[in-house]
Formats: sequence, structure tokens, C-alpha cells
Amino acid sequence: IVFVHGLTGNRRSTWTYRPGVSGEECFWPRDILPKDIPEARIMTWGYDADVLGKGFFQTVSGNNSHQHAKGLCADLERFLIAPNGTILRPIVFVCHSLGGLSCKEALMHSQDAQRFNQISASTCGILFMGTPHRGAPSAGMAGILVNLASTVKDGNPKILDDLKEQGIHLEDIRKRFELYLAYREQQTSDSIQVACCYEEKKYALLNKKIVPDTSAILDRYPTIGILADHSGMTKYEGRNDNNYQKVLHELKKWVKDSAVKPRTESSSVTHQGHNKEGATAFYGSQSFSGKTNIGKDYLKH
Repeated sequence: IVFVHGLTGNRRSTWTYRPGVSGEECFWPRDILPKDIPEARIMTWGYDADVLGKGFFQTVSGNNSHQHAKGLCADLERFLIAPNGTILRPIVFVCHSLGGLSCKEALMHSQDAQRFNQISASTCGILFMGTPHRGAPSAGMAGILVNLASTVKDGNPKILDDLKEQGIHLEDIRKRFELYLAYREQQTSDSIQVACCYEEKKYALLNKKIVPDTSAILDRYPTIGILADHSGMTKYEGRNDNNYQKVLHELKKWVKDSAVKPRTESSSVTHQGHNKEGATAFYGSQSFSGKTNIGKDYLKH
């Protein structure tokens, strides 16, 4: 199970519930998911999503999203593909916000690049969480990007033209990805399971949803309402959290359908990445341990 965060997030904070005054934090890919799906090897993948230091549109530009996708493919190849070129386990992606767009591009890239073919072929499920698949009727994709930018800094009128350009690019990703899914369904014996989660609460500072329902869903695929705002939809208090149970139900169903058998393997935790917060971490049942030379930072717990 591979977690991909979105804008301004990182491999840990995006998936961590932090109580206001008392109580314990819950980093659910590490703290509770391995207990509920013990046969899974769980990977949180991080990348440079800094929108404050380098500029928002440098982060979400077409070139950068494609580079993130290629980086995801390269890391998955390094960690998951065996020396004989095969992947030993099916892959399920859990993607938040614009991380879903990087996942889409990664799968399409892996379909076309022979070196990464096994990534596409081994993917059996994708859970999109607040991913903008299309523009909203009132503002288009540009309006949704403005909403996302507003969660981290004040909107800048000077970049509206850039927003329109990026909106067109993201709409193109949606169309190509739907063709990719259709190809998998028609040309192979194993179609990819897809579900889309949408936020049921408004973002308080804007008094509206960051990604409207119509944008967060894909036609023909199941939808799941999460009783939280755009940021809170990926953060759960514990195993009894109703939002977590909704997500868990979908993941367990896909794992069961993929016929993965439990393994008894090392449970060491290793982080690799390009910066302090953009890293790859493994939790749960694993066949990986030790240090590799990916990135500049290395942490082991």
C-alpha cells in the first residue's frame, strides 16, 4: 500500500492526527493500519511539495508533476521490483489531493516505459482522497487550484493566467487517465479498482470545500463521503474513527481480491527521501531492510 501526499504535505504530517490539548497522535499508516491489514507492506512516499519557498506554480506546473511521477516510478522500481524484473506483491495507492495527479501520471508513465511496466501491471487499486479530477462548474480547475493555494498563502492576482494554463494541463491528465483505465479494463484480465473520497465539511477559513464533490469523483467509480474538511479527511483518531473505517473497508476489500497471503517478515522502519520531510518510509510486513543511496536523509526507527 503506497501513500502519496498532496500540496504542502509530507510523508508523515498528511496522515497524522494531532489532538488539540491532550491525547496521543495517530500516524495511521504506521500505528493502526498494520494491525488491520497485517499482510500489507506499507510505504509512505514523499517528495518536495514546498509551495512557499519556491512558489506555488513551480510546484504544480506540468513539468514538475511529471517529474514527481517519474520519481515515484523510480523509487517504486528500486524498492519493489525484484532482480528478475517482477514485483512480488500487488500495489494499492492511497493519494491525497494533488498527489493523485502524480499517481495518475506515474501509472501512465509506467505503462509506456518498458523499465517500469511492472508497476502499472501490478497496480490493483487506487483510493483518491480529495483529488481534483476536473474543474468545478463555477470556476473550473483554475478555481480549485486557487482554493488549494489559499490554504497556505493569500491568493496572488498576478498568477491567475498561470492558473488557467495549469487547469488545462490537469484536465488533460484526467482524460488520458480515463483512457488508461479503460485500456486496463478491456485489454487485460485485471482492471484497476478505483474509489474516490470527497470532503463533506467546508474549509473553515474559506467557508467552502477546497475540492467540490463534482471534481473529487470519477464517473463510473464508487464514491465515499468523509466527514472532514480537505486537510482532515486523511487524519484519524484511531481504529474506531468512522472515517478510518470507511477507508479501511475499501482497502481490505482490494487486498482480499488481490489474494495476497500474509507473510512473516522484518518490520524495521526505513526512511529515504529528497529532503527532511519528503521521504519514503516502510511500515508493517516488509521484505526490505537496510540503507540505500536514495536521497540525502536517512532515518531508522
